[in-house]
Amino acid sequence: TCHMTHENYDEDVWTLVTTDAVVTDFGDYTIDIGTSNLCVNCHQFRAVSPMPEIGGGDVEITSSRWGPHHGPHANNLWGVGGYMIAGSKDYPAEGSTTHASVGCTACHMAPVPYGGRSSGGHTFNMTYEYHGSVEENIGACTGCHSTAESFDLAGIQTTIDGLVADLETIFIANGWMDEPGALWNTPITATADQAGAMLNYKIITEDRSRGIHNPAYMVALLTNSLESLQ
Repeated sequence: TCHMTHENYDEDVWTLVTTDAVVTDFGDYTIDIGTSNLCVNCHQFRAVSPMPEIGGGDVEITSSRWGPHHGPHANNLWGVGGYMIAGSKDYPAEGSTTHASVGCTACHMAPVPYGGRSSGGHTFNMTYEYHGSVEENIGACTGCHSTAESFDLAGIQTTIDGLVADLETIFIANGWMDEPGALWNTPITATADQAGAMLNYKIITEDRSRGIHNPAYMVALLTNSLESLQ
């Protein structure tokens, strides 16, 4: 899936299948992060239907699983595809963040301490088990953030968790979901901004980095969504 077919068993088998820039399935955004373009081919979200449009009409949501469907990592890293309603937080320009320029492999393939093979490398895992506890592979971070002790750099994951919880409180109060993280209670007739907030919630929670992939963009999506609902 990542490397060339193993036919001649020479050094060519290490060649990546592709490093070409990727035009996303949803929105036709062009993402170009070098060798990580291979990751982008799969780790992007698919078309959202119906898709709310800023200033548009109501949205009829009939699927309990409505949203980006599990793979928004590349979109978030590049900062595209969300419902970017105006609010108190500005959105960074496409592909402008440091994490976007670094790409996927610098973090997900970072060597794990102690010579272990349960994280980093070709596992792509960001955590590993050490002496019975689950550790975060912050070696992926310390090259740039020398004082990092966890993934919650500058409290970004705490911030994202709080914004997600605030949105869930509103969704539950509106009858759109029964409990945090639950599927949508369809059918739902929502304004464009309400549906946009629901979409942004799914984009962030399905990403599972809790803000790490693109802190400014992800905080802006949630903060401005929350403001629009309030």
